Amino acid sequence: FSENGEVLEFASKAFIYKEGHHSNYVFLVKEGVVKTITMDEFGHELINKIIREGDFFGYNVLMENTPYQESAIAIKPTELLAINKEMMSNILVKNHHLTLEFIDMLSTDIISYKERLLQMAYGSVRKKAASSILQFLNQLNPAPQEGIYISRSDLASVAGIAPESFIRALTEFKNEGLISSKGRNIRVLDVDGLKSIL
Repeated sequence: FSENGEVLEFASKAFIYKEGHHSNYVFLVKEGVVKTITMDEFGHELINKIIREGDFFGYNVLMENTPYQESAIAIKPTELLAINKEMMSNILVKNHHLTLEFIDMLSTDIISYKERLLQMAYGSVRKKAASSILQFLNQLNPAPQEGIYISRSDLASVAGIAPESFIRALTEFKNEGLISSKGRNIRVLDVDGLKSIL
């Protein structure tokens, strides 16, 4: 990617690609954070994945000539390296180890989606909210003294609950000493305490 990738820059909240658009590239995040989303029939946003520095995305349609099945949006100013699908396919044909890495990523995505669907279908609001915070904590991996800088609506979207319900759960977590928050910044004070809710 560093040798052959095209450098692309996106402002916060800018679309990198939209669901239904023709898929041309596979991306690597050089700097910043990206979310991939799908919209339901009522226009509600569901976050599929949070992608941070060093992560790939857009590879789900690599082997097929199909449109993107989701949209990708920069959460904050983001710099990407992009390689077109044809070049990426040629690289994979010549590098079987890398092909296995991509298969592993796809398998991990499928397992993650299944776990989230079960959580959204059967979990309580507290469980969904705790799971959402822990997912962002795991994916963004902030330094211990730092928090997760993310909007409440994005966190609620990952949890699959209304923002109002999510905010009530956050208030409960704060009162229980599990988290602290200031503006968009949420700091997890007790990871094990949140995990015990799941």
